[in-house]
Amino acid sequence: MADSPVSAYIVEQSNGQFKLGDAYGVAPYGIALKKGSALAQPLLDAVKALYSDGTRQKIFDYGSLKDAAISSQQINGATS
Repeated sequence: MADSPVSAYIVEQSNGQFKLGDAYGVAPYGIALKKGSALAQPLLDAVKALYSDGTRQKIFDYGSLKDAAISSQQINGATS
């Protein structure tokens, strides 16, 4: 049992020795900053730029992360 991106990479590198099972839980990732940090908005802008210029897609394609992207980038976007 491991995180989906890590598992997908291991399966890809295993020459058929492993296969990927079904995910049993999904949760978005975030970037932690000190509350009220002046870096929050510049960091959000940088993440949005990665999405808009296609870089995020290239990174996700390289890492076999086809379904890992969040649909809305935001500050304090946690749902629980």
